[in-house]
Amino acid sequence: MGKEIDLWAKVDKLIATKQPKRYDKAVSLLQDLHDFAEMKGKNSEFSLRLSALHSEHTRKATLVNRFRKAKLLA
Repeated sequence: MGKEIDLWAKVDKLIATKQPKRYDKAVSLLQDLHDFAEMKGKNSEFSLRLSALHSEHTRKATLVNRFRKAKLLA
């Protein structure tokens, strides 16, 4: 559980850099968090958190495209 919190914090930091190359790492971590949520039956929690992240960064087209490409967003 502690690792999950750390990973979400790292995702936030990577996205905050506004460097597209860092977005790839953030998306990779989000995929790991998604897989973890599926294993633990916490898909709804992951979806809510990702939705909030998407809303917060909706103007970052490069990031949103990476979310979609990774199939994190519908």
